[in-house]
Amino acid sequence: MSESEKYPELSTLSDEIMRCGRCGFCQSVCPVYRVTGHESGVARGRTMCARELVSGTLDLSRENEAFFTECLLCRACVESCFSSVKTDEIALAGRRSLRRQRGISPTYKYIFETLLADHRRLGRLIRLVASARRLADPEITAALRIFGWLGLVTAIHRPAPPSFISTLKTKFKVGKAYGTAGVAPAGLLSALKTLRRADELLKDAPREFLRERLIPPSTKGQHAFPLFPKEHSAITPFSKRQPVIPPFAKGGRGDLPSRYSDQPPQEKPAAPTKQAALFIGCGTNFMFPHVGEATIALLETLGYEILIVDHGCCGLPAFTHGALKAAMRLAAQNLRAFSGLRECVLVTDCSSCASFLKDYPRLFALGNATDTALLSEAEEFSTRVRDLTEIIADAQNPSSETARQLNVEATGPLTPPAQDALLLPFASSKEAKERFLRVTFHDPCHLSRYQRLSSLPRMILRSLPGIEFIEMNEADSCCGGAGSFAVEHPDLSRRILDRKIENIVSSNADIVATTCPSCLMQIRSGLAAKGTTTRAAHLAELVHTRLSYPHSKS
Repeated sequence: MSESEKYPELSTLSDEIMRCGRCGFCQSVCPVYRVTGHESGVARGRTMCARELVSGTLDLSRENEAFFTECLLCRACVESCFSSVKTDEIALAGRRSLRRQRGISPTYKYIFETLLADHRRLGRLIRLVASARRLADPEITAALRIFGWLGLVTAIHRPAPPSFISTLKTKFKVGKAYGTAGVAPAGLLSALKTLRRADELLKDAPREFLRERLIPPSTKGQHAFPLFPKEHSAITPFSKRQPVIPPFAKGGRGDLPSRYSDQPPQEKPAAPTKQAALFIGCGTNFMFPHVGEATIALLETLGYEILIVDHGCCGLPAFTHGALKAAMRLAAQNLRAFSGLRECVLVTDCSSCASFLKDYPRLFALGNATDTALLSEAEEFSTRVRDLTEIIADAQNPSSETARQLNVEATGPLTPPAQDALLLPFASSKEAKERFLRVTFHDPCHLSRYQRLSSLPRMILRSLPGIEFIEMNEADSCCGGAGSFAVEHPDLSRRILDRKIENIVSSNADIVATTCPSCLMQIRSGLAAKGTTTRAAHLAELVHTRLSYPHSKS
């Protein structure tokens, strides 16, 4: 067998691989290399490994798989490369080679093919695990240990019984055959760090998910969003429900000044003039439903009628794991789900989802899809996807009412302490409440480097009265979350996060905003571990409060 046949995924990128001049410029920007100093963690080393594999002088083994698995896919190296080598694609190709040679672990196979395709099933499992945690039943939590990916097991702090581990190894082939969560080769017992890290990230999982919150009370318990409906459901407008007050602070409403907590929004949502289909990312649905509520309320304020359809995961977790076919199946499912909404813009508040949804045509091209109708559908679909930041920025047209609400010059600058009422909960000290709130921004890699939209959130934040925008050092450096990277490589991820947290704290910001739930979850855990008073929030929450509660009252 020739090497091109042995590693076809890498062989197709031979030109990219050979363009690497080994200059080492990627070392200075790589978050992994910064904390490890290992050549396996930087693009140059990864490209050299790929070159040896393609030339036949090296075999892909457990000793060198870290060249491909310990990559954040942040694209910092791609930006700094003078030869414009697509180093992230080389890492992904290496992962696809790994998956083709070894297959996908039973854990990941179940996640990609069953759980991520059905938010109801995934929600039931998360709720089951959360219930097991509350009951503190060691047998239940031990039995659920196998689902230790992205925090599906949320509180396992004790070893499973040896007999149970033996059963898993023999009956389910879990252990050295696949490694921790199907990636690391250390075996089942080493998964404990992974599961503990997942617990740290997801310990505040809500009792009610976003999709459940959107179901009208009269239909609770029914399937409000039927699978791939022909007629797509429009949700009850937020103007006809209780006011949406995002729980910025730990206690939510309880931390608001009493004179605001029951106050309805001062600005009523405009009558809908257009429609938007909402893509609800897994992070927003299962971890940050209040962010989703703020997004919906914000879009309604901007004049959109929100349509909800039943869809699954965008497919990015499967794609970055190297499970190309699973990612394609999830993408095809989503194309079917939104097929009846061709006239609508498709909006998501998750920058990672937005980036991947826009990239569906490339996904099917990589998978050598031959269905012309599917390829055409993916092309058309991708043109309608919008990151929420794009929608907000578009609304800042100088002639629009929204612009007059957002623009400092139009509304008149506010002076401390006359700030927006609902921005106050961000401030955790009395001093912060007597001045403008200092806000910095963390660039999700999928917003800044994949979608090239880094200027938009800064423009938006600078336009919000009562806010002083501060640019922190290394704002576009990855936080170490990178989807499942944080739980697959917990120690490495935490070291990368420590650097990000130091930069946030050094900025003296009261709030760090971002647009990716994965980043929000990672940064929130880092700030909590640091013990700082700085809060983490989604951009949608800040803008929603500005539009809905524009002025403070004495």
